[in-house]
Parts: sequence; C-alpha cells; structure tokens
Amino acid sequence: MRTANCLTSIAIALGLTVSSLIANPIPAAASGCRFDLGFLTLQQLIPNVVGKCLVDEHYNPINGDGLQETTGGLLVWRKADNWTAFTDGYHTWVNGPNGLQERLNTQRFPWELSDTPCAIPSDAVTFEPPTVGLNGNATGTGSIHNACDQPVSFLIDVLTQARDNSQTIADAPTVFVPGVAPDSSVSFSYQVILAVPNSTPQTLVSWFDDSGNQWRCVDVGADRCLDVDPWLTSAVTVLRSLDEGRALLRIAADDGVQIQRGSEPSNLLASYSPATKRITLDPSLDSYSSWVRATILAHELQHAADDAAGNLTGTTANCYLAEETAFRREAQVWADLWQNHLPPNIDSMHQMLNDITLTVARDPTGFVNSLVAAYQQECDASEPSAPNN
Repeated sequence: MRTANCLTSIAIALGLTVSSLIANPIPAAASGCRFDLGFLTLQQLIPNVVGKCLVDEHYNPINGDGLQETTGGLLVWRKADNWTAFTDGYHTWVNGPNGLQERLNTQRFPWELSDTPCAIPSDAVTFEPPTVGLNGNATGTGSIHNACDQPVSFLIDVLTQARDNSQTIADAPTVFVPGVAPDSSVSFSYQVILAVPNSTPQTLVSWFDDSGNQWRCVDVGADRCLDVDPWLTSAVTVLRSLDEGRALLRIAADDGVQIQRGSEPSNLLASYSPATKRITLDPSLDSYSSWVRATILAHELQHAADDAAGNLTGTTANCYLAEETAFRREAQVWADLWQNHLPPNIDSMHQMLNDITLTVARDPTGFVNSLVAAYQQECDASEPSAPNN
C-alpha cells in the first residue's frame, strides 16, 4: 500500500531538496483543447462570441447533452432534438433548421423543446482584492452567483503566475463551494500563495449541477465516458491538459475504471483496486489544489493502465516494476504541470512531490533502490497481490 510515509522515504532517500536543479528535466507535453463537429461549425460562425475553448467537449450524464465551456460561455449539443447552440448566460445562438438564429435565454423558437441549457457566465465568480501578509501569501473573499434553475456546486483553484505569465509559481488549496441555490449568491474565502509584487493570480473554476448522482460521466476522448466523482472533476480536467494525462484517462474509460472520493486506511492517500476497477482518493487531499490531486490520480491511473495491459500479475518483479512506473508517471505529471520549475515547499505534500520528482530525475538508480526499501514487505511476500495503490 502506498502511504505518506513510504512516499516520503522514497523522496528523501537521496537527501534531495526543492532547491536542487533537475539535471535531466522531463520534456513538457503539449496541452490544449479543440472544437469538433457542430461546435466547430458554430465557433466558426460567431468566433468573437464563442471565444476560445477551455476544455474539450464532454457529456451530461443525465440527458446525454454534449457540453463545452469556452471563454465566452457554453456550447451545447442537445440530444433531445439534435440542435447545437451557444449561450453566454443571457443570449442563445441556435444553429437549427433555419440556420443560425439568436434569442434571449428566456425565449423559444417554435421548433424548440422546453429545456434550457444552463450556463455559468464568466462574471458569475467575483473576487475582492486580497490582503497580503508578511509571508507574501494573501487572503481574500469572493462571491458566486448561480444563474441556473437548480443547485450548483463549485470548485475554485487560484494559481499564482509570474507577472509576465511565463510560468506558474504556486498553487493554493481548492475552494469547495457546495450546493449554491438557484438564482442566489454565496460568499467564500480564498488564498493566494506568494502574492508578491512580481506575481499575479489566475483562477480556474469548475462547476456541476447537484443532481444527486454519484458519478459524472466525463468525455475523455475514449469510446466510452469515464465515471468520476463530481468533486474530482477538476483533477480530471487538469490531467486532460497534458498529453500523458489524456492517454491515461482514455485507457481508464475504455477499461471501465471509476474514480471516486472516499476514506482510505490511515496514511493512505489513494488506491487502485484491480478487483473493482476503482480508483479512490482520500478526502484528506481536499486540503490541496487540483494540481496535487491530479498528480496523485496520475499514479493510480498508471496502475489502472498496467492492469488493462495485463501487467499486474502479482509476481514480485511486477510489483516493483508497477510501483516504479507509477512513481515515474507521478513525477512526470508534476514536472509538466510546473514546466520543470517546481513550486516551493509550501506544505508536506508539495515537499513530498517535489522530492520524488527530483529523485527520479537526478538519480534513477537511487530511486529504484529506494523503492525496494519502501516496498520490500509488500512486494516480497510469498504470493503478493497486484499493486493496488
């Protein structure tokens, strides 16, 4: 089992610190999203209205509608009557039987059904200027307005970027705002880590309607969608920004893996069960950013990928190899997110991920030896089970 103590022992086996430089940096993967099919057509018709994509197209698990958030609002393909539309939260542009038409959200064309696509406009989340402390960190308050006709929950990540936006400097714990009632606003508190004069914050907002479903069926570009706990969708979105993350998510979706949030045994951050094909992330990870949860999730997704490939056979050698591969993937994702400029050790989790990444990059042999020491009891058992952590 992968415990915090095991992770730490691997990271400190060579005495590495975040102040060290990565001698052999892992190449950063290309990132981005794109418009396809009807969404591409609509974006080409009104490019200045739609704006740029924020994520790839995904699907509403309740009604099968296709959705894609953009800088201007929300693209919607409605399964019920096969029309494609864009809404900025106030106006809707519909590409229907009469070509492109514009109306208010409160209006309907005669050929439309009664459902209205719900959108959270870009100005739904506002931030008051934060107060900077002596340590360079800042705290502030903000407000969220839910314009939908059903309760909506929000996840807000605040990243500190260099003034020239050349790189991300630090990440703050995710702000969780559950169950905002329809047509109402709530306040929240947020942090900005290292809000020094040469930096600027960037906010990443995710949201989902409180339908009561345990899973959100997320489109990850596979033949089937991926079942994800709603509170972990932002971590999945982070992984979708990386080539290696998208590949892992597609494998998991095609193999029927589910990603859930649930209590794990003491000191265990996450696990993968080959028997149930479920990845579980412990709620203790709520105290960190979506980038941290995405990195831990990548470790477990690598186990799921090895399981799908038939590489978790339960032998001692495969046990060590599976952990080595998962930790290398974890280090790659962490390095890629930070573009090989690792963040400060703002807490024990960041120090642990930084040290693991540095250990993998600077001394591969020492890294493997530390794995043997950390996993000897598990992997050298007479009949070890497949790694599930």
